[in-house]
Amino acid sequence: MREPKNRRLSLWCFFASALLFIGSLLSWLPLAWPRLVSAPASLLLGPLALYVMAHAGRMLRLGLLLGSIRLRKLLGLYVYTAACSALIPFKLGELVRINEFAWQQAGSYARGLVIVWVERVFDMIAVSAIVLLLVTHADVALFSLAPVLWLTCAFVLATLCFFFVLPEQLGALNLHVIRTYRNEKAVRVLRILEAVNDLSQLARPLLNGRVLTFSLITFFIWAFELLAVGLLMHDLRSWNPLLQLVSQFADIISHGAGHRPSTDAPVSLFDQWKIQILAMPGLISLFAFRYWRRGSASQREGWAR
Repeated sequence: MREPKNRRLSLWCFFASALLFIGSLLSWLPLAWPRLVSAPASLLLGPLALYVMAHAGRMLRLGLLLGSIRLRKLLGLYVYTAACSALIPFKLGELVRINEFAWQQAGSYARGLVIVWVERVFDMIAVSAIVLLLVTHADVALFSLAPVLWLTCAFVLATLCFFFVLPEQLGALNLHVIRTYRNEKAVRVLRILEAVNDLSQLARPLLNGRVLTFSLITFFIWAFELLAVGLLMHDLRSWNPLLQLVSQFADIISHGAGHRPSTDAPVSLFDQWKIQILAMPGLISLFAFRYWRRGSASQREGWAR
């Protein structure tokens, strides 16, 4: 039966993510703790408050994507997965998010993947808008921003094709496969096309009538992030905060958050405090997971994939 297999897989993935999270935290603390103690958070109170507000916006967006979920469970789920994403290197925290979202939804891993995908699409659109603004209005070398711009545009275009363009052509593709291929090869290709169709069918209800809502929430998320960087740099009148924000995003993609300190001392200290305010609540959520995971037990009948 696939349902118990999925449940066992989810539990094993959770235990693996917990070990990775604790291991990453233990490796990060000895390096970051002396700096955190020597420079208290009161020096960064304004930027950190804005950073927390940005995370509140992300939690609100996640709550809308997940649907019916209690606030306490949403808080535990978001804090733990955000802490994993911030601490675990190579962006493996995204896999943790997929696993936990699938568990909470009592649905397939496909649904968890789609939820994470939709979140990242809106973030990528925001980042690409910032890059385009920098390129067209600021004296910034295009070479330094080109990788981020190409990556974000490619991701957004691939998403539009995958979720909206390709499903409209599935009928013609299925007919072509039936006419062209024979035996097991045709069956395999048809199953792949069916999986694509299933993903698109999961994405459309999440976005139906809520694109504007998600766009506004994403705008406020990145506005808070930008204001935090501007306050940190004591510069709200130039393009430098925008450039710093895009540079941080590019560094996260390349090296993973929290694993390559910035050469700018205030920014580097701020980065360490950002991880700190996620790591401790994330650790508490980890040890209390049996409470906010238990809420999905009544819905496990839905694990059909």
